[in-house]
Amino acid sequence: MRVKFSQAYKKNNFFIWGRLFSSSSLISRSQCTFAAMSDLLKKITSTYPLHPFLMGLYFTLYGINQYETLFVEAKDVLILLGVTTLLSIVVFFGIKLFLSFIKEEKNIAKTSIFSTTVLVFLLFYFHFYLNVLKIDGLQFLRSHRYFLLFIAALLSGWAVYLFKSKKTFAILHQYLNTLVLILLLFEGGKIAWNYYQTQQWYPAIQAEFMAYEGQNYAKNKDEKPSVYHILMDSYTGADALQKHWNFDNEEFTNHLTSKGFHVAKHAQGNYFHTRQVVPAMMNRDYFWNFEDGEKETAPAYLIALTAIRNARTFKDFEAMGYEMVNLSVFDMLDQSALREYSGIPETSLLGFMIRKTVLDVYFEQKRNWTHHEAAIEVLDEMKTLAKRRSAPPTYVYAHLMIPHYPYFFDREGNIKKGREAEKHWSNTAHYLDQLVYTNQLIMNTVEDILNSSETPPIIILHGDHGFRFLEGEAKDEAAYSILAAFYFPKKNYTQLYDSISPVNFYRAILNANFDTDFPLLKDEKEKYR
Repeated sequence: MRVKFSQAYKKNNFFIWGRLFSSSSLISRSQCTFAAMSDLLKKITSTYPLHPFLMGLYFTLYGINQYETLFVEAKDVLILLGVTTLLSIVVFFGIKLFLSFIKEEKNIAKTSIFSTTVLVFLLFYFHFYLNVLKIDGLQFLRSHRYFLLFIAALLSGWAVYLFKSKKTFAILHQYLNTLVLILLLFEGGKIAWNYYQTQQWYPAIQAEFMAYEGQNYAKNKDEKPSVYHILMDSYTGADALQKHWNFDNEEFTNHLTSKGFHVAKHAQGNYFHTRQVVPAMMNRDYFWNFEDGEKETAPAYLIALTAIRNARTFKDFEAMGYEMVNLSVFDMLDQSALREYSGIPETSLLGFMIRKTVLDVYFEQKRNWTHHEAAIEVLDEMKTLAKRRSAPPTYVYAHLMIPHYPYFFDREGNIKKGREAEKHWSNTAHYLDQLVYTNQLIMNTVEDILNSSETPPIIILHGDHGFRFLEGEAKDEAAYSILAAFYFPKKNYTQLYDSISPVNFYRAILNANFDTDFPLLKDEKEKYR
């Protein structure tokens, strides 16, 4: 027994020590592997110029996370990645060639560092621009011309120091390589997490906005009046204009009344922002309430754009055989927004990311300059549509960015270019001037539409919200006070009332003109923003 026990003990003891030795060996091998990987990573980050060539990939991944993964299209990702990577190659080898031409030292680390610096400013220009302007004393750089000169001076100074210095900058080069790799891992992980989260939202978005097919409410095909819907962004209602501007808007409202309009004297908006007003109005229901907790984390802006593009009202009028005409700043069904200044929709990943780069210096100036021209072009187009004969009934949605800032117009319609700067956004006098001129434009347009139309049309005139830059209680009073005026061919305005809000506009319009029976909702204002 003792012999057997002793042999068993020795055997087990040998087994235990063998396992320990084996585990120790495994740990040792793991440590060796980790050390080898660490050495390899150190060699890669200290030797190769990774960071300038990975800037395009980082910019693309960053953009996907900023834009929201649920709405990103693969082709946009590939185009953005291809263009930014090509830019990285051009910048790196352009700088390398220039240094070779002027017979400077051919230090890969320095070339890489300067290339990355240039790329960061090119790709993230507007981040620098907006943040530098927040610094006291640097507001003189508001002009992009001055800011670009400022950036050029910084880059020139950095280039002289970098390439004239006797330092190798090897540590900075290695640090930038390591940093970019870490950032890529971070953005990649964030994309995976965001994708998981947004997949939970897609069924709700699909059911709420995209699955609806549209209803034909026109029982009599001969009674389908054309519809001219004109939204005047930031048009404050008469109550607030009287109280906070001491301005009586009766000349305008009386003119509309004399033409047969019903003007809601105390109309109120439902939301503080256009991106919520329009989907609520066009879907005839309150837009998702971000206060209730369940939907608070939703990608609000992009869901709003989806809700507008696939709105029930648009689909209903299309189902009724209307010719759909989009003269707005939003996509409508299969029609893009009226103006795409870059040729790329700003609601796409490409358009969204262009606005972060130095390219948007050009597009921003073009947007500002055409801001007022667009309003006049839209109204002229509506007049042209009204003059057509033997055309199908037309549904026109026009979104005018007036009297919203920038305030280009004075009361007579003269263009005051100095007013478009951000510092004038809260200028109440300039806002009122543009509103008064907006009145004149609308009166002329309404006159033309009524006189030119073959059959009496439906006309909707309203603001989405009012002026939003007063202080204290006045801020909400003005922001939620809106113009709302309606022209119905049969003048049957019993569905309308003085405090109507946008969420009930189309419920009332369809009930009055197409004999639907939509119940009117309680008029409410958002509590969360």
